[in-house]
Amino acid sequence: MNSDLTTSILDKLKKEFYKGVFQDSIKLLDTSINTRFSNFATNIRELTRNFLEEFAPDSQVRNCTWYKEVLNKEGKVVITRVQRMIYSIKGGLTDEFIEEELEIDFGDVTRKLNKVIQKLNKYTHLNENVYYGDESLGYKMVENTLLALDEFLKTIPDFRFMLINKLEERLYNEVSMALTDDILGEIDILATHYWIHGSHLESINVLSISSEEIIIEIKGFVEVEHQYGSDGDYKRGDGVRIENSYPFQAIIEIDTHYPLEISIKSEQIIVDNSSFYE
Repeated sequence: MNSDLTTSILDKLKKEFYKGVFQDSIKLLDTSINTRFSNFATNIRELTRNFLEEFAPDSQVRNCTWYKEVLNKEGKVVITRVQRMIYSIKGGLTDEFIEEELEIDFGDVTRKLNKVIQKLNKYTHLNENVYYGDESLGYKMVENTLLALDEFLKTIPDFRFMLINKLEERLYNEVSMALTDDILGEIDILATHYWIHGSHLESINVLSISSEEIIIEIKGFVEVEHQYGSDGDYKRGDGVRIENSYPFQAIIEIDTHYPLEISIKSEQIIVDNSSFYE
């Protein structure tokens, strides 16, 4: 068994349950039972099913505006693996927003996802020769399955990383405009008078994307001039003005249907003024 490949897969399986199922599936291959290859394939198929259902729950996928019902061979409505992969990458964001605002060809992404799933499906559904213990075919199937599984586990985070990077870049200007000086009032407890000379947005991190909302964390600095004493005191030389910079952060919720319409409230801003007391 290719140890580098199994290690690569284990590194991508963050949950202990998934690691356990995968490791047990590999151990099955050391037995002499005729069904070891079919059991291996079934375990891997169930592993990917559980993995996708965790990151793309039924209710969330169905709640997305892009979701369309698909019927299986029995005429039952099902959520496909590709639909779950799509949700895991973009949540409720529309293809139009992704293509027009983030300049990502999501149609191309979907085509690549389909190829990944087709390859995985091919090797986790067995023919009779493999089922009844043809070792050469069985081990070839195992190798192909592991390659397909590794690609599957790599594809979702790679595409999600690309999308989130583009989204964070696109949100930067929108958040900067929404971050007006009058919402940064928490620091007024530090002095008799103060003036905000500006704020600097340092980073935007997308924490999650669901069917209805995007959660982002913003961090930055606010530049402030403090005055101690009244204006009269200052004019007489009895007051003092000091310039300082304080870090701030906020957790913001954005509607996935209107991802560029951002509103920030003062109570969402947390200013770290601890340096003032040091």
